[in-house]
Amino acid sequence: MKERKSILLTITETCNLSCVYCYEHHKTKKKMGFELAIEIINYELENSDEFKELEIIFHGGEPFIEFALIKKICEFYWEKKLSKKVIFYATTNGTLIHGAIKKWLADNKHRFTCGLSLDGNKQMQDVNRSNSFDDIDVPFFKNNWPNQGVKMTISELSLPYLFEGYKYLYENRIRVGDSFASMVSWSNENLHVLRRELDKMVDYYYNKPDDEIPNLINLPISRIMYKNEERGCDAGKSIVAYDTAGEVYPCHLFCEIVSDEYEAVRLDEFFELKGSTSCSIQKCNKCPIVNICPNCFGANYMSTGNMHNRNTDICNFILECSKASAKLWYLKLRDNGGDFYNLNSQLYTNIVNAIGKIMNLEVV
Repeated sequence: MKERKSILLTITETCNLSCVYCYEHHKTKKKMGFELAIEIINYELENSDEFKELEIIFHGGEPFIEFALIKKICEFYWEKKLSKKVIFYATTNGTLIHGAIKKWLADNKHRFTCGLSLDGNKQMQDVNRSNSFDDIDVPFFKNNWPNQGVKMTISELSLPYLFEGYKYLYENRIRVGDSFASMVSWSNENLHVLRRELDKMVDYYYNKPDDEIPNLINLPISRIMYKNEERGCDAGKSIVAYDTAGEVYPCHLFCEIVSDEYEAVRLDEFFELKGSTSCSIQKCNKCPIVNICPNCFGANYMSTGNMHNRNTDICNFILECSKASAKLWYLKLRDNGGDFYNLNSQLYTNIVNAIGKIMNLEVV
């Protein structure tokens, strides 16, 4: 039996911010009704026998615009004896978490989890997310869900402040998950800025615990020594997304609120497309670091119209992150050796060989 299935409920298509990289190009005032939400959750409870638990993710827009609905749904199920464990979760921009909402979340932190989207320090957050830093009680999220961390999205505008943003989060003991923005105009003119910021990060994190090193400079470089593998997420399997009308999609990135140049893809269409296409970009098939390149089906589809084809606009950005990861491993192994990091002989060899291979790659 699989561990968990994630059910995203788009309870509103409205948001109170205008983030520079927002991928939801078709926001409306539509919202999900209580009866429909209950119908969807009941259906998933009855038809997810292969999973031990369900994670109900309230999604938007900004989900806490519909706080009354979130509260009503959660309290409806908290009063029932369910056939399996149900976890309630929401990703929020944090700006509405005050007053009654804040109190309710604090009172129910043991059975409701909030994930905060925070793009770093004040400079990064404000330039990306509508000058919203001062509207967020960051310590509230850290204190109530200390292991949850924040979701950082990096744009061209916030890139110059990258190191200071990570430093702020580290000094405040906030874990971070990072990614480059999708569906924005990336240019190789930004590479020197990224390289500068990554160098600062390598120097800063060199003596920090391994489990606190950001993904951006902690890519699993040993994997490039293995045969190229096609990877993807569990969209449509352990993840599904419902829009405000109850239509079901493989994940939120295939929904109509996102679609722009490409058609939305419903769940029943997804598996046909997934099985009939493969990566047609030779640059990817021949790339030495393809095994450590992010591969999200939804992000691929948003950018290229093919869930298997990565967005090649950020190839050199991933290469720079690979070089930073290799540099960090080089410094660690040079000064401490493989035994210090509990590396077996094969993994040690793969990392050493990967360092040499990556450092010889050139920007294309």
